[in-house]
Amino acid sequence: LAVTYNDFSVMENHHCAYLFRLIGKPESNLIEHLDIETRRELRSSMVASILATDMAVHFEVLSKVQNKQKTAATSPKSATEIETGVLGFAPHREDRLLLMKLMMHAADIGHFACPWATHKEWADRITQEFNAQVHTERENGLPVSSHLEVTSDVAMAQGQIAFANFIVIPLWETLATSLREIGPCYELIKLTRQRWALLVDYESKRADPETKTPIEVPQMYAEAAAEEDCVHRMHSALPVGLHAIVKTQQMLSESRNQSSNVSCYTNAAAT
Repeated sequence: LAVTYNDFSVMENHHCAYLFRLIGKPESNLIEHLDIETRRELRSSMVASILATDMAVHFEVLSKVQNKQKTAATSPKSATEIETGVLGFAPHREDRLLLMKLMMHAADIGHFACPWATHKEWADRITQEFNAQVHTERENGLPVSSHLEVTSDVAMAQGQIAFANFIVIPLWETLATSLREIGPCYELIKLTRQRWALLVDYESKRADPETKTPIEVPQMYAEAAAEEDCVHRMHSALPVGLHAIVKTQQMLSESRNQSSNVSCYTNAAAT
């Protein structure tokens, strides 16, 4: 794959190619009813959004959105912002595409916004993948990505905390600034980070023979209740957030077939 894509966003380019191979099959062609011009614009937007999930462009995309938000914070709100609640984005394709990139990137690392059991499963899978990569590198005499190796539960927790602090939370905080309806998702991400911190605290205190009660039971109950409340509000806010996103697509799209496209997007999202 690296040779095929010339070392540029290898996995992301592979995902784009695979996606359109699937769409090209008659049984899974979701865009066959669209005209050529709309298909071309849709493909361009999809490719750009998927390539934006490459961590190599994380800070570039994030800084562009944050700069728009800073400008919008000191300017009168536009009609689009008032109608949709989407802060800092103007009614043209460039802004629409930037918002799509941010949303796709947030979704790509969005397991932090899932309930704990789901997030933990993804974290375990990622850890296994990283350790397998390090093992393969050692076996083949390649430079070893030692920073990816996870040797204990504490190391895993510390890695997740660092990733949340430097990547996930700044990204989702920025997204929540423009799309207020996803605020509960952002709160759940912070709660997930807190759980990892509790695990580190628990393990360090358990290793200390003088510690008798590493984590108080009421604290664990309080956290479980907070997560339940977060998940409930996240689900309650979903229809509102979906409406805002679809409405934004309506107002920002330049396509003459936008009315049918919005219906298509809404049905797909609802499914």
